[in-house]
Amino acid sequence: MCHEKRSEPTEDYWQRAYAWLNHIMKVLELVGKTEFVFILETNGILIGNDRKLARQLSKFKNLHVRFLKKEQTGKNLQNLQE
Repeated sequence: MCHEKRSEPTEDYWQRAYAWLNHIMKVLELVGKTEFVFILETNGILIGNDRKLARQLSKFKNLHVRFLKKEQTGKNLQNLQE
């Protein structure tokens, strides 16, 4: 099993995110030649904003995507901002 956990960047979001994505596509092609399953954890922002990307990812049969939702409220959010 291969695992990639990614929080999409906030500064220069699209430039960094697509650079990271090019890397992941190359890794997926390599992993696709094995029996391994690749788990991609994401908040879904990049995939949700790009249908072409979603279609490209859907072609990888050994890819498992986990969409993570982290809800921050109150003191927890304040701690993250400090």
